[in-house]
Amino acid sequence: MAIARLKSAPFTNPAPPATEPEPQAATPAEPDRRKWTELPFSQRAAMLCQDKLFIDFLRERFPAYVSPTFDAAPADLADSALKALCRIGSKRELNTDHDAAERFDRLSRAYWAWKQEPVSPAA
Repeated sequence: MAIARLKSAPFTNPAPPATEPEPQAATPAEPDRRKWTELPFSQRAAMLCQDKLFIDFLRERFPAYVSPTFDAAPADLADSALKALCRIGSKRELNTDHDAAERFDRLSRAYWAWKQEPVSPAA
């Protein structure tokens, strides 16, 4: 068996390979965020029902509309209470029924004011 011996050249540090800058991934554009007041009432109502504090507000201020025996998710409880308070069968009605939209507007304003109230420590 023959073994070939390679001539070794003195080690030199080769020039770094020319690199092109890596293409940057396109930054995804942020979705256009609309102001709360620019959203349809039905969308505002849906967003409020997903707010965990909204059900607390409803339980505190409108306990008759939040059935304590109704075993449902908080968003479903909020949805039912909101519909009862606004006297609607569907949140879409808020977009077409002026009186229901006014009731919803008063309810949401009361909620935002409630969120700003200072919380007193438990006695």
